[in-house]
Amino acid sequence: KLIQALGLYDLLSLSHTPRWIMGKFCGALPRLCEFIDQGFIDWRGEVDNIDREADKMAHSPAGSGWRNLIHYGQVIRAKQFQRYDYGEEENQRRYDGSSTPPLYDLRQIENPMAVYHGDLDALSDPTDVAWLLNESGIRHSLIIHQEMIHAAHTTFTIGKNMTYLSDSVIPLIEQIQNNMVMKS
Repeated sequence: KLIQALGLYDLLSLSHTPRWIMGKFCGALPRLCEFIDQGFIDWRGEVDNIDREADKMAHSPAGSGWRNLIHYGQVIRAKQFQRYDYGEEENQRRYDGSSTPPLYDLRQIENPMAVYHGDLDALSDPTDVAWLLNESGIRHSLIIHQEMIHAAHTTFTIGKNMTYLSDSVIPLIEQIQNNMVMKS
């Protein structure tokens, strides 16, 4: 309620600061931006390219809503992949009389997906990835799984070694496009 009262809906939003300013700032002080990033995402200097930090900050999304962070905490606390918990009364109104939020039914997913994660990625740790791959209910035939060795969360955008794009991602996109053309 404090967040609503103050009108602070965005977390780490750059919407009031032109992104090019952040790019220039991080270009001049990349180590400071690396330090700032370490508090929010898992930066790994041994695999991530500090020289790309300015470009990343200049083109980063505008943060996230606080509700996303709260929902993430709710999922962790409940230990189940559920919809947003508004509280008992509001849940009943929104969720057909249920006082608790319903679980997401991932068995309803019908589109193929690629799951890329790194062994150094603290945001997609091995327990969560294993749950997604084995226990979430998503059909195995829809998942293309690729673990990147020595990759952290930011490595996928500013890693020192970006060969996974040409070796894996681009051929996968081409394969999916070809399959879509053949089906139509």
